[in-house]
Amino acid sequence: MGCCVLGPQQEEESVEPICSRTGCGRQTWNGQAGYCSHHLCKSKSFHDSGSRPLTVLKELFSGDEKFEEIKKQYEEKWDKNRCAPTPIQSIYAVLPSSTLELRFTEECHKVGDCPKFGHGKNPGNVQRRFHGTRLKCSLKGGFCCQDKECSTCGIIQNGFDISKVGQWSGNSGLYGSGIYFTSASSTAKGYGLDKEAGFDFKKNNWMHPNAGNAVLVCKVCCGRCQSVDDKDKSDLDRKQYESRKVDKASGADELVVWEAEKTIVSYVIVF
Repeated sequence: MGCCVLGPQQEEESVEPICSRTGCGRQTWNGQAGYCSHHLCKSKSFHDSGSRPLTVLKELFSGDEKFEEIKKQYEEKWDKNRCAPTPIQSIYAVLPSSTLELRFTEECHKVGDCPKFGHGKNPGNVQRRFHGTRLKCSLKGGFCCQDKECSTCGIIQNGFDISKVGQWSGNSGLYGSGIYFTSASSTAKGYGLDKEAGFDFKKNNWMHPNAGNAVLVCKVCCGRCQSVDDKDKSDLDRKQYESRKVDKASGADELVVWEAEKTIVSYVIVF
């Protein structure tokens, strides 16, 4: 059998470099080693997240820039007419899995640039808000547990689950059956309490450090936001809006979104 000899033209041909982002497969934008022109592949924040198969927690410590930033927002957004802020035991930065990061980033770019409010950032009119939920473990060492009733670990690892709306509170919400976030840290602290241990908002013991909950600090892709100032359980008009904002007399607001991919956890506050 004769051997195959490459001609001059074949010898000069080479395979175009492929984008370095895991799972992309596109050719690089300039024919050089690196990334393609897709917005996710060019995004520094996505590169920094790496290609993590699982979400990772990193404990922050007093004096760290991010620790002090989150603590400041938590304390400033607490309604001190109710009581003093519950002391923070620890704060964890959440480094989401590539799957969760990709899902959220793509959703923001799908929504695109739109009118913002407050400290919103485009694309997606992304806001930072609090969400209170049940915590059954301690998160010591930055490890999530596998207890299905530990909502904090479930959300950190897998993202929010719209099918579980109202599971803890027993109702789907006053402003529609969606996922709720608030600008008031004290409001968030009142959710996800350990009811079996006797903690209940009506008993006025919701602020106790051992109430069995954590406060998540989340990024929320609000997009075009419908503002209301009264109870509104109607379905959101998805042709006009991506979220609903409830402006309260206290000056705090609540944000409601109907898709889990429109939010991602950035930090966890533990008491």
